[in-house]
Amino acid sequence: LVFAAGVMGAPTVGVEMLRGGQTLAAIRALAAHLRKEPSYVISAEIGGANGLEQLVLATRLGVPAVDGDLMGRAFPCLDHVTSA
Repeated sequence: LVFAAGVMGAPTVGVEMLRGGQTLAAIRALAAHLRKEPSYVISAEIGGANGLEQLVLATRLGVPAVDGDLMGRAFPCLDHVTSA
């Protein structure tokens, strides 16, 4: 089971406010809802901070990170990823 991870919004927010683990909390909530743990994580997009997000999650969850992404570029819209 591969879980995709990423954040959306203006990158300037990251300058104003440090992120506090929302992606990890979301992955854990999804795992609890599905009653399945992720085997791998993949980035939703490779650009910006999302390119590193999967590596942080993989480390914190103790699972491998897939070398790839669902977008192939920066997000124009969330529904443009290949899993939509």
